[in-house]
Amino acid sequence: MNKLNIAIFFGGASPEHKISKISAINIINQLDPSFFNILPIYITEENRWMLYEGNLKHLDAANLEKFCVDVTINITNGSLLRINGEKFKTIKIDLALPVIHGKQGEDGSIQGLFELAGIKYVGCGILTSAVCMDKSFTKLIAKEAGLKVVPSFTYKKNEINLDECAKEARSLGYPVFIKPASAGSSVGTGIARNKKEVLAAVEEAFLYSDKILIEKFMKVREIECAIIQDDKETLISELGEITTTEDYYSYESKYLEKTSEVIIPALLEETIKEELKNQAKTIFNAIDGKGISRIDFFLTEENEIYLNEINTMPGFTDISMYPKLAEHMGINQKELLQKLFDLALA
Repeated sequence: MNKLNIAIFFGGASPEHKISKISAINIINQLDPSFFNILPIYITEENRWMLYEGNLKHLDAANLEKFCVDVTINITNGSLLRINGEKFKTIKIDLALPVIHGKQGEDGSIQGLFELAGIKYVGCGILTSAVCMDKSFTKLIAKEAGLKVVPSFTYKKNEINLDECAKEARSLGYPVFIKPASAGSSVGTGIARNKKEVLAAVEEAFLYSDKILIEKFMKVREIECAIIQDDKETLISELGEITTTEDYYSYESKYLEKTSEVIIPALLEETIKEELKNQAKTIFNAIDGKGISRIDFFLTEENEIYLNEINTMPGFTDISMYPKLAEHMGINQKELLQKLFDLALA
């Protein structure tokens, strides 16, 4: 039996570069090399594309570049041109798994490359990826689909009036959330409790995106669910809850200080669980989702449900919610990846 050439793309220019590397290494460790030819494609923060040629068992985020050679994608026939000095070797890619979180990985960019190159790939398509990466467009689609979203204002970097921005922030009622429209893992997100903090948080958020959102702060529970699609059905996972000792689920609480906790299943009334799952399915269909997504909701004390965001390539680290939710359904990571591969190939 011929083994499939599975290209795992990871790294990239996103602030989530390090998380992408951890996710990719975790995925590669789940794949059986007796069934797959695994091609780890590392993209540096400077956008240099490289193929890891070292021992997969010893793949390490800290020193992987030592064992890499430069590569490029041949868009005429979906192959990889391995560059080694002046020697070229073409490797056909049967399937691509883009494990790049955020910019260039979840925004439709790399999906467009795969489409041009004729490479089959795991996950959502170009349009779905792009609109879900931009939180302002996600809100528009959610409202059109009948879901509630948190009140907010959207600002573009080249059009913003800071005085008007501060005035509208105050109209939402302090404190407010300020976040980049196109960033993940809460990077660049902050809480502002007065005009001075608004202006500082706006400046910080614009470092990560040319568009930002100022959003009403609400006391909520953060509830998440996984979408796992195969060629037969779309599975909605059990619900998980994120709790944190901080004011909100920040990058630090997720990955650095570990001040957050995952509770699966979330302790909710059955009617609320059912409604959350129905809304997850509604929005996944509305965005024309494929294969994989994590849907994040806010739940108020009055049990009002608000869509927070849709993550079309959720984290695959050992602490990530998506694989944990799948495992709770009785689907281990090997089985999960095989489901995603089968759907993409079909």
